[in-house]
Formats: sequence, C-alpha cells, structure tokens
Amino acid sequence: MNSQELVDDQAIYDRKEPRFKTCDDGLLRCETAVVDVEGLWPGTVVDLSKTGIRLLCAGRFEVGQSILTELRTDRSHGIYRGVVQRVEPWVNGQSILGCSLTDSIPESVLQDLAKQGAVNRRADGRMTLTHKATVNWPLNPEEIEVELQDYSTGGMKLLTSTTIPDDVRLRIRILLGQQDEVVVEGRLIWKRESSHGCVAGVAFTERDAAQQEGRIQA
Repeated sequence: MNSQELVDDQAIYDRKEPRFKTCDDGLLRCETAVVDVEGLWPGTVVDLSKTGIRLLCAGRFEVGQSILTELRTDRSHGIYRGVVQRVEPWVNGQSILGCSLTDSIPESVLQDLAKQGAVNRRADGRMTLTHKATVNWPLNPEEIEVELQDYSTGGMKLLTSTTIPDDVRLRIRILLGQQDEVVVEGRLIWKRESSHGCVAGVAFTERDAAQQEGRIQA
C-alpha cells in the first residue's frame, strides 16, 4: 500500500497552513528516531507542510515523544525535530504518525521536492484524463509525442518517452479530435524518470490557462 492511499480530507490535527500530499510512488522517504531512544525507523511521508508532517513508519511511538526525522529522495533534504501528536496503528507493524515540527521545513526544500515530483503543491483542482498531445521547445523545434495525464487551470502532467530539459518553455499541442486541437504554452516545473518514461509537471502561462480550460475538459 502506498502513502497516497492514506490521505483523507480531514487533518489528523489542525494545521493553519496548506499541507501537500506526496506522490504515490514512495519517492519521499523518511528515517525517524525518538530522541534519547535507540533505533532508527524507515518509512514514507504521507503529507507535509512547513510545520507539520504525517508519516507511515515502522517502530513504536507514543504521543508526546520528541523525534528527529530525515527526509530523503535520492539525497537528503534535511533532518527536522518534531513532536508526535497522534499515533494511528496501521498494518504490518507500521503506524501513521501525525507530528508537529519545531524545525520548520524551508520553502526552498518544499520547492525542490515539488520540482522532483515528490510532493504535489498544485493549489487548484485537477481533472484526470488521457489525451494525445505533442510538445516542443526553443532548442527542439520538432514536436515529440506525449500523453496528457491530468489537467487544471494551473498546469498539467505529461508522460513522454523523451526527457525534457530543465527550465524550458514549452509549446503543447493537445489533440481533441480529427479537426480540433488546443495549443497552450507553459514551463517545466518538475520531472522524474520512471519505468514508463519521463513524467513532467508543467505550469501554464496565465494567459493560456483560463482561455483553454473549458475546451480541454469538454
């Protein structure tokens, strides 16, 4: 079971700031220790904000314990001190831990995790769909085939067999039918390689988003 399946609509403790869900492939991992207690427990991050985090973790924990947890993808994103606020038993000896953080997660770390595709920071609603599309960028005028996987007014997620360079501006042509298409512009925000190809997160330019949303969702 992946961490995405554990996310519900109600926070297990009140957070006064947005919390961001992790992606469903366990990319954002953690190693957690109780202060002054021997042992280091592996797990995955379910969601997080600057001052709070929810973990799916092995080990035994109690409300009120002080912890140290390290966030990792292919590298470390820092070690953060916190306090266990809630413990919910899960399967296979694991628990869901709701923790407040006394060491805040910097904005730069959250941005880095979003660029890697480890967390979703898209604020607006998205619609899951599948559309064929093509994409090109200034140094690659030839269009390459991609698959549009989800869409919102703020951006989209693409799957392609070709790796898209970092920090490029993209021209995306979405094929809606034999005689119909939508062309939008955006910029690459994050990407990650998977067994299926390159998954890329794209943010629309403001002028394109509102104009084209209805046609793509139709």
